[in-house]
Amino acid sequence: MKRITLLAFFCFLGVLSAQAQYQFTFKGTLAGKNITMHFYPDNNDGNVVGHYYYGDGSSGYLNFSGTAQPIPGGGFRQNLEERNTDGVVTGYFTGVLKNGVMSGTWVSTDGKRSYTYRLVLQKE
Repeated sequence: MKRITLLAFFCFLGVLSAQAQYQFTFKGTLAGKNITMHFYPDNNDGNVVGHYYYGDGSSGYLNFSGTAQPIPGGGFRQNLEERNTDGVVTGYFTGVLKNGVMSGTWVSTDGKRSYTYRLVLQKE
């Protein structure tokens, strides 16, 4: 069932193709700062995984993994766990992906910081 959900998620994006590793790129803002997010399907467990970075990526990146579950009326509810390069959980993304736009809230692990994000699927 998870694999069907994941396939539906990527079909919904309208870009499922024979590209290497099925990478999907979203660009937008988190806390008013430009970010780029790259998603990869993880065929071992049906979840999504990837990484993101601020600006041009010169300051490094953060990894994430999580789920994308269908919601009534179309789109997907996303729950992603963010980790730094040492594997330490540093935050959580909770949001919705609909019509190629992903938006929601990022919250730090201690709950003291919370920021909105909005990202748009990039056509390659």
